[in-house]
Amino acid sequence: MRCQGCSKGCSARLTLLETGINVEGCLCKKGIDYILEASKNDRDVYKYYLPVKNGYMKHILIISEHPIERVYFDQLDALLSKLSAEAPLLKNEAILVNPLGLNIKLVAARSLKRRV
Repeated sequence: MRCQGCSKGCSARLTLLETGINVEGCLCKKGIDYILEASKNDRDVYKYYLPVKNGYMKHILIISEHPIERVYFDQLDALLSKLSAEAPLLKNEAILVNPLGLNIKLVAARSLKRRV
């Protein structure tokens, strides 16, 4: 599971043991807290920092319009790792529609101007 407790995006692993829960891969306390909370809920808003061409920022946060099952997060990461966006972008502009047949939109979380 990709940790979203902070901007590092660590690759985390949660293991249930007879003596408790073991969390591996998180580099900070926020990450451990995030993974523990995520284990209680199997749906969340998907977030990804997508590279941007010609923008005044190198990446833009894109999010799902509504929560989706976490089991799809790694597949969406793999799909989006091959893509980039081009500035300008508007807040809530659709970046990807119906990825993996999930009937969702991934949208820009903010506006981004073109670099001049």
